[in-house]
Amino acid sequence: MPVDTGHSQVGASTCERWWNCPGSNALIATLPTPPATSYAAEGTVAHALCEHVLKNKVCFCAQWDATSMIGEVMEADDFEFKVTDEMANAANLYVNTILEDAKRIECNLRKSVQLEGNNKEAWKHWDKDTQEKIYQPWVNIEQPFTLDDVDPEARGTNDASIFVPGETLIVYDFKYGKGVPVEAIENKQMLYYAIGAAGDKLMNFKSIELVIVQPRAEHPQGPVRRWITTPQYVNTFKQELARRIKATRTSDKTETGKWCRFCNAKMICPATRTKVNEIAKADFQEPVKANALKSPDRLTPLELKVLLDNADLIENYIKEVREYAFNLLDRGGTVEGYKLVKGGKAHRKWENEDLAASMLELEFGEDEIYKTSLKSPAQIEKLGGSAKEVVELYSIRPDSKLVLARDTDVRERQNQKALADFDDIDLG
Repeated sequence: MPVDTGHSQVGASTCERWWNCPGSNALIATLPTPPATSYAAEGTVAHALCEHVLKNKVCFCAQWDATSMIGEVMEADDFEFKVTDEMANAANLYVNTILEDAKRIECNLRKSVQLEGNNKEAWKHWDKDTQEKIYQPWVNIEQPFTLDDVDPEARGTNDASIFVPGETLIVYDFKYGKGVPVEAIENKQMLYYAIGAAGDKLMNFKSIELVIVQPRAEHPQGPVRRWITTPQYVNTFKQELARRIKATRTSDKTETGKWCRFCNAKMICPATRTKVNEIAKADFQEPVKANALKSPDRLTPLELKVLLDNADLIENYIKEVREYAFNLLDRGGTVEGYKLVKGGKAHRKWENEDLAASMLELEFGEDEIYKTSLKSPAQIEKLGGSAKEVVELYSIRPDSKLVLARDTDVRERQNQKALADFDDIDLG
């Protein structure tokens, strides 16, 4: 029976939201489907690149990697993207992480290649070594699953998983986004995937490892984060998962939290409106001047903490309000006191760059019309040879700028500026 891979309101990717805010699903169901964004489409393309390279490495022992596809155009949701150095390096990190883990845990099973159409008999023409490698299934790639024993609507697709039967299962999730670093520890989406990857063999494993590969997001633990847990923990999560899914159909309770960031229902969410109102302590029926907020230096320590705790919620809510108002006006609607206008003068750009360049070269030459600059240390290192030594000798890594973070952040607390300045004073 084919697996239904269509969108589910209780799928893994949105688990964090509806787990904590069961009423959000009902709110989202009343809204039109949001349009595809270039950010999401770029992530889809990066995932497709990862899948393509990993399948060829696993199934055909390919000697090439994503680097060979730099410059190729890939499409998703009517957006086109060229494979860049950055995307290729991200895909290679993901693929190499899986292959190195497979070697580390000594996997010796692999999923057989699914050949279709006229290719069904192609395997017979492969050499003996290739045929044997094809039938060593230790990895599942983009494997769809359903959790019928949890809920009829519980389903998803694993990016990849590898396993040694009766020993360990490792589940991978590739994240191409760079805005929000994703943690592996107790990650609900990953635990959901682990249930799907393990199937009816969940309790046969001794350990289950969840791995996030997120090359473009800054994180103190680096681009690959891991968390090892037990099948007992995953099974307990599984039982709770069924209860939480049921709550999305029986409860209209909404709750604010970090999961609000990517929720499409913020604009109509009663919990969000209440929270924003409570934090701002404003009566939106009154004129703006009557609701002047305190300047930061007049906030009490508790008020300062409350505002910081909810800063992301407020900022995202305001962003949603602006976008909603813009789209409303763009569609011909009205918002009292507001209108759409053209921004400042746009910078000129070449209508036909190749034609302009050829005409300019005739009079001025290439040296006059093109500008060049030294590549970055990271780019130079890829040249091989003595490049790495030159980079080590002539490059520096400046101190990162200080950023505000919660006490739970794993990065080391930095000295206060006054104390740091005092340390520099020579009292001798």
